[in-house]
Amino acid sequence: GETDITEEILAHLEGYRGSAPVRIGNGACRQRQLDIYGELMDSALKLSNYVGKIDVGMWPFLRGVCDHVALNWESPDAGIWEVRSEYRSFTYSRLMCWVALDRGVAIARRYGFQADLKRWEEVRGYIKSDIMMRGWNEQIQAFVGYYGGDGLDAATLLIPIVGLLPFDDPRVVANVEAVRKGLCSDGLIYRYTTPDGVAGGEGAFLSCSFWFIDSLVAMDRCAEAESYLDRMLGYSNHLGLFSEEYDPVNDVALGNFPQAFTHIGFINSVIALRKARIRTTPQKPPAKKRLLGFLEEKVVLNKDVPVPGVKAEELVRELKEAMNTLRGGYFDTATGRVAYELMPGSGPYMRYICLSGALKNFDLNSIKGREERLAFWINIYNLLVIHSVVELGIRDSVTEVNGFFARSLYRIGGFDFSLDDIEHGILRGNRRHPRSLWSPFSSTDERRVLTVDPLEPRIHFALVCASSSCPPIGLYTSGDIDRELTVAGEVFINSGGLVIDREKSKVSLSSIFQWYGRDFGPDIGARLRYLANFLYEQEDRAYVSENAERLKVRYQRYDWRLNRS
Repeated sequence: GETDITEEILAHLEGYRGSAPVRIGNGACRQRQLDIYGELMDSALKLSNYVGKIDVGMWPFLRGVCDHVALNWESPDAGIWEVRSEYRSFTYSRLMCWVALDRGVAIARRYGFQADLKRWEEVRGYIKSDIMMRGWNEQIQAFVGYYGGDGLDAATLLIPIVGLLPFDDPRVVANVEAVRKGLCSDGLIYRYTTPDGVAGGEGAFLSCSFWFIDSLVAMDRCAEAESYLDRMLGYSNHLGLFSEEYDPVNDVALGNFPQAFTHIGFINSVIALRKARIRTTPQKPPAKKRLLGFLEEKVVLNKDVPVPGVKAEELVRELKEAMNTLRGGYFDTATGRVAYELMPGSGPYMRYICLSGALKNFDLNSIKGREERLAFWINIYNLLVIHSVVELGIRDSVTEVNGFFARSLYRIGGFDFSLDDIEHGILRGNRRHPRSLWSPFSSTDERRVLTVDPLEPRIHFALVCASSSCPPIGLYTSGDIDRELTVAGEVFINSGGLVIDREKSKVSLSSIFQWYGRDFGPDIGARLRYLANFLYEQEDRAYVSENAERLKVRYQRYDWRLNRS
């Protein structure tokens, strides 16, 4: 966090093995480095994939990053390698500007966040065209380090890794080969060969070597990749630690030690190779899954022995954290889906099962007040959805199992609760399901005392939590439930729940507002005016509110998939 890091040279020191000059401070802090914005936005999207949300309060900053990139992407800079020569138009910097806007668009669309999407998408297209025209050198059949030059740069290996081009694109294949021929020595990859404003040479950069290995794996050259990876292990020390660089001529580690950047590359390469092996290993065909009938016996999922020492007030939080860890750990970035089918038997999943067992002894009388009740049951509902998906062997859609919402139960405080019981019996004040003739709880059902009344319509926005489609709320809390439900509503409405077509004086609504229309108002006009409150754009709010009585309404086909972006 320090800002006073002016660079100085300590001329009285000769440096490690004579590697003068010795510097303190960091002159690079004054440089323009446009690539950092892409790395930041890519991390934000990965965070979203991992925990299922982007905090709403973080979005204005991230949006500002993308707006800045849209205005400044053409500026020359010092690039990822912080060169001390003149600023140039580095191909990698342009690439990461493309990444920044690409990830920003993905996050904004996923959560319905306000953004100048038209502008971002337009500039994203300009950047890709620019890289293809000025970053690709037809003569050397490679992407150059900077526009106008003909030198190679190992950072261009990331072009397919970040998704600008597929790995089987002829330019990608040629570029990998060019890097191998021009920057590789004894299995190690150097960063670049062009002048950088710093005297002397340097060692091979180990992270670049792992990028090269990742490329080979993605191109189905796994045997070759494994050979390089085995060789790389020889460049770690006796504790398995890697340095930043390595000098293969003098067989000596150079630069920062140990270097996290290198270890991240190593871990990524090992994971990539292991996944590739799994894909190519013959698998038994999956057993044909039968559809469970409506009259099938119900199953209590939290029947195991609970984890000892879990306090009641901490239980839901721990359950949510455990489930978020699971979903993040099994999120496959290559396919953009949570691999629920791989969770059973894993350590984190077994911990979750044990934690869920503590619900059996939970004192329901400890939930005081409307806000606590709303937060508790919304969290439990979303947990039970994912737990049911795993236990019933669902891959992508709850429609794979008949009677899904009534099939699985949690035993809480001596009572059994299905998803239907929680949604319609408790959260909707014991109102009947649209396709049912009676209410969930009979007049003699002891669970009736748990119902939430009057009805809170925003619960419908909170009960859609699954992988990339859930609202950006990690845990609903009694102290902030009003804001959290409003955020859930804004995300639901602005990410496609309400779409305006001014030319045809029409709105397209989620089927939620058809099935549960009366929860949102007595007639369509009242419902539209209610929903207008969640629209981000003031102009859209005014349009829907003022024309609520005359707008034509079309209902969308509901998407039951758990994995969608």
